[in-house]
Amino acid sequence: DAGPALAFADVLLLAQQSDAAILAAMVFLQSFSVGFVGFGLGVGFTALFGYKVLKLEQPPFFMPWQVPVFTAAVIVLICCFSAALGLRKIAKLEPAVVFK
Repeated sequence: DAGPALAFADVLLLAQQSDAAILAAMVFLQSFSVGFVGFGLGVGFTALFGYKVLKLEQPPFFMPWQVPVFTAAVIVLICCFSAALGLRKIAKLEPAVVFK
């Protein structure tokens, strides 16, 4: 079992003997796309919530600029780690296993 981190299309490209650099780029792009869409939604909804709460002044809301920057840095680390896990699974998988 290749696991959920390995997309079916990546496995098919591996079976068709695609270049390893293309597969690596696809895995990193997939990981960072999902990570930054989630980051954008999270920061956006937090800012929207803060904007609505500031109008009511209950509870007090304050988000310094360091919070989104630190969160983005953590997201980058998580994306790199998840992409590395996917690449490790691709490297260990034999192309013939795909068609079993």
